[in-house]
Amino acid sequence: MTRFNPEKNRKTPEQWSAKALDATKNNHLQWNVIGGLVLGALAASAASPLTGGLIVAYFLWDSWKKAGEIQRNQAAITEVGCVAQVLDGDDFADYSRQVGHVAVLEELRFATERNLALSTAAADFLENYSPVLSTSSNLMTTAKTLLGKAGLQVKVESSEEIYINPDDRFDIIASMTDRISNSFILGISGTGKGIVVSNALRAAKVKHPKLKTFYIDPKHDEKEQGYTAGVADVIKRYKCETEEPLIVVAWLEKCLEEFNEYAKANDANSERTLLILDEGTVLGLKSKIAKSTILLDRLSSLTSLGDSSGKNIWFIAQTPFVGGSGIDLSASSQLVTIALVSAENRGSLDQWKRSAMVKKLNNIDEYIEKSPVSRAVFFGKTAKWYPMSKLENYSGYDRDSRKSVEGAATIRQQLEAAFSKKKISEQPEQNIFLSQSAQLIFDWLQTNRKEQWVKYKGSDRDMSFIKFLSQNNIKGEDKEDAIFELLDAGKIEIADDDSTIKIIVE
Repeated sequence: MTRFNPEKNRKTPEQWSAKALDATKNNHLQWNVIGGLVLGALAASAASPLTGGLIVAYFLWDSWKKAGEIQRNQAAITEVGCVAQVLDGDDFADYSRQVGHVAVLEELRFATERNLALSTAAADFLENYSPVLSTSSNLMTTAKTLLGKAGLQVKVESSEEIYINPDDRFDIIASMTDRISNSFILGISGTGKGIVVSNALRAAKVKHPKLKTFYIDPKHDEKEQGYTAGVADVIKRYKCETEEPLIVVAWLEKCLEEFNEYAKANDANSERTLLILDEGTVLGLKSKIAKSTILLDRLSSLTSLGDSSGKNIWFIAQTPFVGGSGIDLSASSQLVTIALVSAENRGSLDQWKRSAMVKKLNNIDEYIEKSPVSRAVFFGKTAKWYPMSKLENYSGYDRDSRKSVEGAATIRQQLEAAFSKKKISEQPEQNIFLSQSAQLIFDWLQTNRKEQWVKYKGSDRDMSFIKFLSQNNIKGEDKEDAIFELLDAGKIEIADDDSTIKIIVE
């Protein structure tokens, strides 16, 4: 039993403002003026009246300048509630613990942008924490750097600034990445799971340089590949939605075997490996139909034993009802639940109320209204809901409007630009499992058109290639998907006319 209770120092926003105003009043400016007069008098008697006058003038000017800075800080406190920059010592530590490092950093950014004076503790915090907490600046710069190494260019716009009560502030990205934990990330389609995971991946890479990531993507949606391009170390993609359950299970089993080998090699080098398993609901349903326990077996092993061997998992699904995801409650109870709800799908909450994984659903509307993106997020470690903050969309596609982000190149355009200029050996490792159609096309090109351009669409198409496609029943959309798979994997390059391809000779 302990009497330790740091929460006793919690204060309301009004109390913190009063504390900050008190700090600005304890400025000792009168001693600054008196000291200047004394030094001026001594200098006048020892040197000359002119020297003494200059010293007195300097101290008066310095005091006037500091008084102006204090008045500007007081205005920031009373008008917008910016208090962190003037708090010092224990007061600063208590305030930081109460509102969180991200909230403090936002206030200090506000203060530095307006050249407000900072306390010693505030200046130290800004220097020590800014590199890892700067989600709107540092992480976007890091993401640009990572994508730049892959030859990709992505337009990044600054986030909208919206004031939220400090008691409602919550940094889901920091909470997911300060310490990597096994997590169950859920939300129906369009709630922003991909945006959260893509931002968390970039933050995790910054905070944990030795972290390796292995991404399994059963959706293989071109519009969403910007989430992971140039960031995930290994990517496995396959369009599982319309595929036979046995084929999906075979693909998943192969991916998981490769993950185990990859994680084992990383562990030998003292590196952790994070498995991101997307579209868990689809994989779970396919596994159940195929009467396979592969998903449950591997998930149970990872959550029970993986942490000690350097392995963690983020399992992403659309429903909190774990039976629908092919797993049982004994496995999911060892995962930190992160749930997302948007204003467009509040109706799903009526069903979620029956779930044991997500609690306290009654006041979600309040958090959705406070969110700049009209979403609420639940974090299992605190068992609370919060307004969702605005995060960077790395996909170039807005799911709310169902339109491409204006001015942002599509991921296909980015990949075409990158791979048409660079050989696969120059790209980050992205081992992509090819579909049967893609593998057939690759084998034909390698055998029949090595180092030759092949026109695969248009009036002057290569008829031998078209005949091959027909014989193997590769038509229309399947052909385009297979071509993109090969392009994504760096197996082929595409000409400027967007209709001629050539195999890349390694």
